[in-house]
Amino acid sequence: MNIYLVVEGEKTETLVYDKWIGYTNNSLRVVRSISDVSVNNVYMIVGNGWPCYLDRIKAAVEDVCNKTDAHGLQLFSRLVVAVDTETVTMEKKTVEITQTVVEALNGSHMAFDLHVIAQNFCIEAWFLGNKNLVMHTQLKLSKECIKNYNVSKLDPELLCVPSDYSAGSKAHYAERYLAHLIKDKYPKSSYRKNNPGPILHQKYYKSIVSRLNDTGHIKSFASFIKAFS
Repeated sequence: MNIYLVVEGEKTETLVYDKWIGYTNNSLRVVRSISDVSVNNVYMIVGNGWPCYLDRIKAAVEDVCNKTDAHGLQLFSRLVVAVDTETVTMEKKTVEITQTVVEALNGSHMAFDLHVIAQNFCIEAWFLGNKNLVMHTQLKLSKECIKNYNVSKLDPELLCVPSDYSAGSKAHYAERYLAHLIKDKYPKSSYRKNNPGPILHQKYYKSIVSRLNDTGHIKSFASFIKAFS
């Protein structure tokens, strides 16, 4: 099975998906050139954010439908699209992506599996699902975030932003919250979009899987596991 993967962001998603896909299914290998696709590969490309990724999805559909292997068989059997929901619901974002794929098919049969990973509301919400981040919190900024909304007990996907927070969007607040917790838990590390630090480790990934399985929180993460199983 070969998978064609379109991720929204060029920084965090490419780094995290490259590692986490293998943790989910160790038979899959991520490649960044379509010429490297052979067997059990995930060809990952960047959509470059909304609305640019809509055009990139249409191009991906064309590739999936037309690219063949050395035997003339369809090269890709699955198309996966991973995007943040941001201010809309998972359902609405899934419909948007599905409609884009249907438009690209232009009446042709969908001869591949389509999986939409609607990261609710941003991928950092998944990362906040590691309950161990909140243990033994010492830093003042971390304590302030936890007091506002304790992500070790409450679903990170339902994160509430303080009424006096004016520095950015809900996604920006989640990123800031995560950065404080990472710095607190791992003093020699940090979280940045282009360097997610400990989030790339398998132990961290397993903590996210446990959070989903034990509590049902971060439910959009289930679509990630399903897409690459």
